[in-house]
Amino acid sequence: MSWVITAIAVSTGASLYGQSMSAKAQQAQIKDQMKQEELAAKSEELARREQLNEALAANTVSMAQSGVDATSFASLSLASARKASLAEGQEDLSFKLREAALQRRSKNVGAIRDAQIASTLLQGGMQVLALKGPGGGSTPSEAPPKSSGFKPSF
Repeated sequence: MSWVITAIAVSTGASLYGQSMSAKAQQAQIKDQMKQEELAAKSEELARREQLNEALAANTVSMAQSGVDATSFASLSLASARKASLAEGQEDLSFKLREAALQRRSKNVGAIRDAQIASTLLQGGMQVLALKGPGGGSTPSEAPPKSSGFKPSF
């Protein structure tokens, strides 16, 4: 009978280890995804700034060739800069929201892992108790005395 209990313990331990490793792998994958998204966001920001600089340079050349007043160019540049700033703010907020969602997902994976481990431990204990049978495997000399059948009435 002790070999069965040992087998249950080994099985429970292996299950715990597998659940823990699976959760760690998921968390590592989520962290990698966060890093990739951060790199992609930085790359997109660089491309957007290059495009903005090209547009500003083209506007400057165009203004110089057409003889447009510098004050009107300054107001156009200011309006363009405001639009670019709003777009950057929205993209930054979007990135932060995605990052927060991934962090929550990573924490949820850890919480689920902990719950699964607790459940597995309880299942292993229940299997051992079920093997011992009613009374927890006590010997007849340790069994509680039988009642006389007397039931007081109130």
